Amino acid sequence: MTPDVLDQINQLVVAKGHGLNGGDPLNLKGRCDSFVVETNVHYPTDINLLWDAMRKIVVLTARECDRLGILEWRQHRHILKKIKKLYNHARRSCHGQQIAQYRITAHKAYLSVAANYVERARETMSELQSLEWCQIATSMAVAYYIGHAKGRWIRSGAG
Repeated sequence: MTPDVLDQINQLVVAKGHGLNGGDPLNLKGRCDSFVVETNVHYPTDINLLWDAMRKIVVLTARECDRLGILEWRQHRHILKKIKKLYNHARRSCHGQQIAQYRITAHKAYLSVAANYVERARETMSELQSLEWCQIATSMAVAYYIGHAKGRWIRSGAG
């Protein structure tokens, strides 16, 4: 069945339904149905929510600096790889028979680097705001994600 055939069937069903109703739009009632679709949504742990926040902080800050011709965040792809590597170490340390000290070390390294980049992004955005160069929407978005990131590492015991 092509989309055109399905559309024609849909039009016929709707027209028949309207005909059964007597054409009165005030007496029209309908139903809908939904279905489940498999998607790639991860279970929200503190360390992966921190990764999500860090990704947005770095990308938005780098995009704003790039827009203004500022080179401070030109290596943002490298920064993201560095944070992602630490995130993966921390994530993998939770599985298997890892030594507890290794888990603690992996999480502390991840949280420490995340905290440093959050502070760096906060300083950059603050400087851009003081010069009135920063777009307000970007500034608000970065502040929003900084709040999420700080909440994650405080909850994890690093704050």
